[in-house]
Amino acid sequence: MERLKRYEYAGPPLDRSSAQELLDRRGINHVWYSLTGAQVYDGFVMRHAPEGFTVFSTERGDDQEHAVHATEAEACRDLVERVLNDRGLNPPNGE
Repeated sequence: MERLKRYEYAGPPLDRSSAQELLDRRGINHVWYSLTGAQVYDGFVMRHAPEGFTVFSTERGDDQEHAVHATEAEACRDLVERVLNDRGLNPPNGE
């Protein structure tokens, strides 16, 4: 059985603009994520909150798997990695 390689971002610190550019280059449709806190029905959201930057996934509008980050760069990296490791958005071997 082939083991799936996990995507890990290894570039310079990301901000919302550079995260958007990276995901655009990878061909990820904007409907699957939000870097501005806007709710998505199924996908990933980054939201600036008083306690920091929150990143979470949504499934059928239900928020799940919350993580709070102190910086925008940490949150952007988390969101980019979640999106690029989602098998539904990035099937192995282009399936």
